[in-house]
Amino acid sequence: MIVFDLESYKDVEDTNYISWKSNNIQAPGNYKDPAKIAENIAQQKAELADKFALSPLTGKIILIGMLMDKLPPLYETDKTSYTTYSVGGTTMHYIGLSDNDESVLLSKWWDIFSFHNLNSPTIVSFNGKKFDLPFILHRSIIKKALVPRRIKMSDYLNKYRNDPHFDVYNWFDGGSLVEWSYRLGITDSLVRDGNKIGSWYEAGQMNVIADKNKIDLAQTFSIYQRVRDWL
Repeated sequence: MIVFDLESYKDVEDTNYISWKSNNIQAPGNYKDPAKIAENIAQQKAELADKFALSPLTGKIILIGMLMDKLPPLYETDKTSYTTYSVGGTTMHYIGLSDNDESVLLSKWWDIFSFHNLNSPTIVSFNGKKFDLPFILHRSIIKKALVPRRIKMSDYLNKYRNDPHFDVYNWFDGGSLVEWSYRLGITDSLVRDGNKIGSWYEAGQMNVIADKNKIDLAQTFSIYQRVRDWL
């Protein structure tokens, strides 16, 4: 089993494409003051850039976090590559894949995914069918990362099936991870800090991003434990 969640950041390396994305931004027609027009356009561009991380066209993956019950052989021999802790009474291993080269990160993901597809194909996510897994697939295509063809990805993306991919968000048909964790008594906090990922990344605080990622994964798995007997 893999419980997975990705973190992303805006990808602005292709300046030609980024310029094209914001090419048609204009101030409202009733704006006459050049200074206010420039200020409005700048604000719209900033708001647009804030959304770049949410699309594989304009966002890159900076971390893929995974909780898993079984480690791939390569990781079993490297004790520094994972941490082990108990989540809801179950021993799980955490691996956080991050690399300045996104292609390398994606290749590592597909190696792990392939192992689990053959040995323990269940994956668990929160909105992974609509966001995380398509994002990984599309970035893999853009970055020319090798996606294993022997894996039938349509099974993992099928919104009407809970196996082999159980999507907590899809099963509940809405609500945020924080809300469901709170309502189920998994956490007593309603703090949502996903909007801080960008500033943490810019400050080089990958450890803080990883800590947030671990919390999200633990909450996702804890919810899965609560509902799996109802499947």
